[in-house]
Amino acid sequence: MTKVPKDYQVKAVKMTDEERNIIGGNIPINVDIISSLPAGDNIIGQVKITDGTYIAEIDPFGYLVSIEIEHHKVHEGVFYTVADFDVSVDTASPKYWHIITPNTDIRAHIKMQIATDTGGLVELFENPTTTGNGDAIVASNNDRNSTNNATVNFYKDPTVSDDGTRIEVSRIGAGREKKFGGEARQASELILKKNEQYLIKATPDANAAQISLNVGFYEE
Repeated sequence: MTKVPKDYQVKAVKMTDEERNIIGGNIPINVDIISSLPAGDNIIGQVKITDGTYIAEIDPFGYLVSIEIEHHKVHEGVFYTVADFDVSVDTASPKYWHIITPNTDIRAHIKMQIATDTGGLVELFENPTTTGNGDAIVASNNDRNSTNNATVNFYKDPTVSDDGTRIEVSRIGAGREKKFGGEARQASELILKKNEQYLIKATPDANAAQISLNVGFYEE
């Protein structure tokens, strides 16, 4: 991997607005060393090449290297995973997970994945009424070298008196005889409201269902 020296400025040849908007894609750029950079941030169009500490990378084929935002947040030490598994959930007693966000400027960006060995329904509710938070689930930092801890709190099996406002719903599995399981997975992240509560509710089609939850989220 060829790296641009951190004390040099690079200049991209002419690009259209569309090319600038998708510069993270497979668009080759030619670079010229034109001068040393002054201290502080140095912006070229929409691409920060170096701020004196961090540098952009250009691969041997002349492409600017980029990573997904979730991957970047892992490197920043602010991406977390919450996981839980229940070996027996009945139709009349759905599985609940409880989320509580802090009253701060930090925002949680989450994606959820729920799997079950039977068909079922997965719902996400906002502003529920609970009389007990449930048992705490520890969120693990995806950078195992980081000492950062999540500020969003997750619980399982809360005491619920009202589900609240449903904001998402997904159907799991297939087959009218309720024999086929599956999973529900969010395609886009959801930014949770601060100082709010949420419920994830999984209702299986058959008793003694096995249900797992995996939530990946970052805070900023």
